[in-house]
Amino acid sequence: MRVIRSRRGVAVGAAVLVLVLVNAAVIMSVAGSVDDAGLAASRASTIRAFFASESGVHLVVGELSAGRDVPTGVLSLPGGAEVEISASDTVAPMDVEIRGSYLDAVRVIAARIE
Repeated sequence: MRVIRSRRGVAVGAAVLVLVLVNAAVIMSVAGSVDDAGLAASRASTIRAFFASESGVHLVVGELSAGRDVPTGVLSLPGGAEVEISASDTVAPMDVEIRGSYLDAVRVIAARIE
């Protein structure tokens, strides 16, 4: 009888070890996907910030093409993005900086207008 009990103990120990290894593999794969999700969210914020700064460029070019001054200040866009436009002067030549931001991402476009 004693031999059978020790075999059962070894089988239980082996089963527990296998379960621990499987559990560790599942935890590592889930932890890796959480990092991927955070990276994807950061990338989406960066793209929105870039498009916000692009919107500011189109606004500046449109206003200058219409013969008006460059708008300055902070503009809020639908969806939560913001555009901040600053210009060194109101007439050409001037340096214009357009800063688009969304959540924690920021993209800056600088232009010299002659």
